[in-house]
Amino acid sequence: MVFLESQSKDHRESHHHFLAAKPKGEIMLMNNQCWVKGSLFEVVKYGFPSIQWVLDSSKRWQVATLESTSMMWDLLNQVHQNRWLFGYLGYDVKNAIERLESSHFSLNNAPDLWFMEPEILLKYTPENDEMVVGEDNRQTSEVGATEWILGDKTIMKSSLTQL
Repeated sequence: MVFLESQSKDHRESHHHFLAAKPKGEIMLMNNQCWVKGSLFEVVKYGFPSIQWVLDSSKRWQVATLESTSMMWDLLNQVHQNRWLFGYLGYDVKNAIERLESSHFSLNNAPDLWFMEPEILLKYTPENDEMVVGEDNRQTSEVGATEWILGDKTIMKSSLTQL
């Protein structure tokens, strides 16, 4: 699950919060290996038929060694077409953008890049971010508008109750 919260009230583009859940496809980069699964694998396989993919030991991910890490940008360009993607770019992605190299010891096994295509996506637009004091002196925030962009509401309710 990914939650993006807009916090700059004065910025013209900072008026919505997004909740993306239940990945139906994922893509990640670790060193020079690309890992893809679910809905995004078919897209990458179609767009790059010459790449040789191998099923990993968990039998969940398709893995390929890229000729160069800069090739990842071509893969991302292919998968983001007409899709919602949520994720992050790690610090070491700079090595694929510029001619840089990190020689520091990695403190974790986090991917350099990870994105997912959600099955469930909500957009929340706060109508008023100010706190309101009710008659019983309790503070509550004004209710905003929630828009279901992707997914079935019943699936979302059952997913949230499992958390």
